[in-house]
Amino acid sequence: SNGTVTKPTFTIGAGQRKTIDVSKDVGQCDVSTRVVSDLNVICERAMYWDGRRGGHDSIGATEPSKTWYLAEGSTAWGFETWLLLQNQDTGPAHVKVTYMTSAGPAYQPEITLPPNSRQSILVNGVVPDLDTSIEVASDVAICAERSMYWDNGSGRAGNNTIGFAEPATSVFLAEGSTAWGFETFVCIQNPNDKDTEVMVTYMTNDGAVAAPKQKIPAGSRVTVNVNEQLPDRDVSIKLTCPDPIMAERSMYWNARGAGHASIGWVPPAD
Repeated sequence: SNGTVTKPTFTIGAGQRKTIDVSKDVGQCDVSTRVVSDLNVICERAMYWDGRRGGHDSIGATEPSKTWYLAEGSTAWGFETWLLLQNQDTGPAHVKVTYMTSAGPAYQPEITLPPNSRQSILVNGVVPDLDTSIEVASDVAICAERSMYWDNGSGRAGNNTIGFAEPATSVFLAEGSTAWGFETFVCIQNPNDKDTEVMVTYMTNDGAVAAPKQKIPAGSRVTVNVNEQLPDRDVSIKLTCPDPIMAERSMYWNARGAGHASIGWVPPAD
């Protein structure tokens, strides 16, 4: 938010890891990051608050895209949801945002992102008191993430993830549990202009369990409460659909005192 800051080039030794304190490079401001290396590297970003009693983390996007899909999101139930947009291009980006809510689609006025900039959108101000997925469409390739925060009774909890660049007909989520005090939810986004039906399969320690099919109306999102369908089990999840969809899994524990979320894995295109 204070303009572009370029960190001097540094070296990471073979088989090593380096941690960068971003505040020492840019001071106190909102910031997006681009990392460029002469060899392939892996990057994550971790954020902490309230004396590190809360935090979240995300992998990076390996390349920008003109479309992004974020299946989880809510402005109800005490949640605060933020859409985070990064334009690393040398020209402006004109961005259209569609919220696919439990009440149908809603639209954000077109956003113009200046070159090499970042913008935060408080979703609560656009679609209050609704569960929502998000679709981002831009005329130039950009990056998008979603952060969610809530009051856990003694402070602030949160989660974060990057989006999908494009939906898929199969989505896999390896983590999940309805035992040990966990709550698990699967958020399914249908970006198509027609209704679709999703087959949900739970993979447990005792084998696969077929769940009821989920009908997802066009341009909307449906939340599956896994605890109600498969209580007291560790579970992975497979979603298959004749139309391309997007899905995330959210988990909470300690009476929602903390939680995390993740996009699924999508098989590579043939």
